[in-house]
Amino acid sequence: MITDNLTSAVYFSNLLPKKCPTLNQRIAEVLEANGIPYAYFTETKDIWCRDFMPIQIAEDRFVSYKYTPNYLQDKIGLRLQTNPEAVLQAQQNRLTHVLQNAVKVDLILDGGNVVKCGNTIVMTEKVFAENRDKSPIEVDRILKDAFQCDVLYLPWDHQEAFGHSDGIVHFAGDGKVLITNYGDISPRYYSRFRVALEKHFEVIPLYYKTKKIHARSWADSCASAWA
Repeated sequence: MITDNLTSAVYFSNLLPKKCPTLNQRIAEVLEANGIPYAYFTETKDIWCRDFMPIQIAEDRFVSYKYTPNYLQDKIGLRLQTNPEAVLQAQQNRLTHVLQNAVKVDLILDGGNVVKCGNTIVMTEKVFAENRDKSPIEVDRILKDAFQCDVLYLPWDHQEAFGHSDGIVHFAGDGKVLITNYGDISPRYYSRFRVALEKHFEVIPLYYKTKKIHARSWADSCASAWA
């Protein structure tokens, strides 16, 4: 499994410099200072390309999927119209192998719900809710066959509409994962996350010494914003 820290380049949506010019400049400066190549996908219509682009799992192997999450179905202005294959075809020739070697899975999936942790994929159980035409056993089999590794499922906090595991956990290498300060939002789910993760990893919790959660904090506002 090629984890994110082992990839050789970083790609962004071409919307990033348009929508977030200051952030884009700061990211570019950090990447350039550390000698990390980066480029921009063209033809994207959504800034969150991690959520819909193919996922790299080996040097020449990618996994693609259906990106039609339930949280976009009734958001007319936010419905994703980006076709990942069209995006890749519009890029430089060095990206054509992504399409040629992509394993397509017949599942509705979010790239943000796929966190590569060594030889394990960490997801929330939202993947089962998005694929009710299949049994959980069948969904699990398809995922394991496609990613060629174990899959660890965290409970889905239904108050968090996206159900993305990348907002919960991050791989830190050497069998360690970072877990966000989810306990500030939901102690019950935070405890369940830790119990599940500690069966496989050394869990390092994150804490933020803030006196007041910002009104635009994603963890605090996403449930009401997307209800």
